[in-house]
Amino acid sequence: MKSFPGSNAVDYFERKENRNWNSTTVKYCVAGSPFLCDFADHVKIRTVYMDEMNYYTRDYNTSAEQMYQTMNLVDNINLSGLIRCPVLMGVGLFDDDCPPRIGFAAFGNIRAEKEYHILPEKAHPLGKEWHQYYRNWLRKKFGLE
Repeated sequence: MKSFPGSNAVDYFERKENRNWNSTTVKYCVAGSPFLCDFADHVKIRTVYMDEMNYYTRDYNTSAEQMYQTMNLVDNINLSGLIRCPVLMGVGLFDDDCPPRIGFAAFGNIRAEKEYHILPEKAHPLGKEWHQYYRNWLRKKFGLE
């Protein structure tokens, strides 16, 4: 496994010499039912992950602590502070796969312009209302309306 110099991926990518992008590369970000946010909490409420984690630690001769450290490298709660473009996040209040609180854990760290859209009666699949909402948002952002 490749390791990152420093304490985590955020430290590595925040150093200027490791950046391969600039502020004009990504114009906007849309995330519906965000995943891989606050993994440590997510795994507590989404117990289906436990079987996968047990399999992984057993078959790859690793510890749960090592697995959590690796997941921390790609956890959006740690990476979302690097976002520099406007963000729209959509969540369904009945989502038990990626509950809104895990998305908001990462959303709170975004330092760029951001907004969220809550779909109070939706679960993980956000449906046509979300698709129309984010398409309209992007059209406005790109000046197509």
